[in-house]
Amino acid sequence: NLLVVIGGTTEEYQHMDGLIDEVRFYNRVLSECEIQALYTGKDKCKSNNLLVELANFTATPTQNGISLDWETTSELDTAGFFIWRGTPLADGKCTKDHSNYKDIMQLSFDNARGNLSSGATYYRTDSSVKSGTSYCYLLEDVEFDGDRQFHWNFIDSATAE
Repeated sequence: NLLVVIGGTTEEYQHMDGLIDEVRFYNRVLSECEIQALYTGKDKCKSNNLLVELANFTATPTQNGISLDWETTSELDTAGFFIWRGTPLADGKCTKDHSNYKDIMQLSFDNARGNLSSGATYYRTDSSVKSGTSYCYLLEDVEFDGDRQFHWNFIDSATAE
């Protein structure tokens, strides 16, 4: 038999003065990160606070525009994704430097469908492109608490047919 005493000790059932704010029972040991998340109210237990692990993000020209496809391996507290498009200047390369672009615009918002144990696959077509023009695409994930993250390592380009 297991004896659980809240607000006192098991030695002769001595009671403590004071109030108990919150009690939780878990059927497993919590990690240090999970305990910290409960204390701070921020549930960010992924490495480097990455709430989305992105597997890939590609921009591919098609007859109808540019197909944008991405896949996540996990998503934690993710509301959804914005896709950003810019037309690169000069050499046509995609960079992190905002001054390298003209016509930067937010294209769409896609609701998140993945979770912590399994991600999801997403598809979107940018049909508002001009033939022969090169575009750079960037994915941004948005968390329920308002935090945002750009996935610069996966920036991709395509030239419209």
